Amino acid sequence: MHFKRTSLFPFYFLKKRYDKRVVMKQRRPSQYTRRERSRRKRKILMISFLMMIIVVNFVWIINHPFLRIKTIHISGNETILTQDIESKLSSLFKKKNFFIFPRDSILFIRPKALARKIKNTFPRIYSANARIIDGNIFELKLEEREPHSLWCKNKVYKNSFDEECFFADQRGYLYSHAPYFSQGVFEKIYMNPDSLAIGEEVLNKKDFSEFFEFVDSLEEEHKMFFTQFVMDESESVKLYFGLLQNIPVEQNPALVYYNTSSYEDLKEQMRLLLNTKKFKREFKKRPQDLLLLDFRIPNQIRYKFKPIQKDDDSENT
Repeated sequence: MHFKRTSLFPFYFLKKRYDKRVVMKQRRPSQYTRRERSRRKRKILMISFLMMIIVVNFVWIINHPFLRIKTIHISGNETILTQDIESKLSSLFKKKNFFIFPRDSILFIRPKALARKIKNTFPRIYSANARIIDGNIFELKLEEREPHSLWCKNKVYKNSFDEECFFADQRGYLYSHAPYFSQGVFEKIYMNPDSLAIGEEVLNKKDFSEFFEFVDSLEEEHKMFFTQFVMDESESVKLYFGLLQNIPVEQNPALVYYNTSSYEDLKEQMRLLLNTKKFKREFKKRPQDLLLLDFRIPNQIRYKFKPIQKDDDSENT
């Protein structure tokens, strides 16, 4: 039996052509002559040298005193020491970006960002504005927070001097611990202890402004002055009177309402109550005997006076 031998000639021929091309490619003469290669190397070295000179000169220029902050002007601070603010700015200016570029160079400095950092560092600062003037003078204008109200943690204290209170500014931002104040120096607002901490807002801005507008309206229109306020966890708000019709009260009378109530509705309820003949007569005659104003029941106003005689029942409407 004979086997027919298969020819591998096509594959052999293709392999041979491929090997030939590889050999030719390896033996191809260089693309550049020796002179061209030398000229190309000199060109690369020259460009690298020029780039190095440009970088060195740029670094020298941005580090030159002419382009760096020379003086710091700070104004508007009343309780924060100027040297503390300057120390913070100096520490920021001493740092360098990528260990080369100084942060106090007017080419890289960002006044708004620095003003934000100063404001975040000192919670007592209400607003901070910065700019560069006269080429290399850093000017920082500050406005400090003003103590608008006193917010205290509503809990049992062994001693009244142990009260933990905070100052809030005109927007309800807690910015500082407060020392002990006796009644009458500040109107104290007592809240859930977990809600009070430096850097927090006691209420949202709308509720904060509307609450004090309501209090101001009672004081100005109806001569009802308060000593303290309590916002407890049951959603009730109690406003304790200190003066009624310019007469001191001793039994801690209070106005009570829910914190979900509309302040416009509360103002209207107060007007209706003061126009009620029975209440108006009693309130005008003996405001110091008022014990309670309760606005928690919709469409109903309840009040209570101290009985004239022991057998008298309290008056309610």
